[in-house]
Amino acid sequence: MESIESSVKFIPYTQEAVYTKLSDLTNLKNLLEALPQGELQEKGMDIDLSKATVSTDFITIPILNMSLSLRIVEREPLKIIKFELAGIPVDASLWIQLLPEGSMESKMKVTVHYDIPFYLKPMLNGKLKDLPGGIDRLADMLSKIPY
Repeated sequence: MESIESSVKFIPYTQEAVYTKLSDLTNLKNLLEALPQGELQEKGMDIDLSKATVSTDFITIPILNMSLSLRIVEREPLKIIKFELAGIPVDASLWIQLLPEGSMESKMKVTVHYDIPFYLKPMLNGKLKDLPGGIDRLADMLSKIPY
């Protein structure tokens, strides 16, 4: 299994506020609705965010002819939220790690663990080069949410 980590991001909110918001995925529904659907489709991403399903523990988004699901599989209060990705032909998980930074700030790191089957590596090799930048952009976006 391989992994990619974001850089550490500083968040001007307490660790408890950040954990509380991110550990209940219904709190992120407004963010999904605010994503620019048209821009995503212009970039060749066939994603229909209006059909996304959100609950406390999972988000499912229809992409192309399949559904991508992000499901919380473990919570360690105030410290870490572990997600499993389903609906893709790759074993993958995403971790959000939180630490306090003073009394009114926190810091966060996002890590993606993945295992690509041997037969898919040639097809995905070019796309994997963009993964570290994408993970860092995700962490950056999460650090800018109003908590």
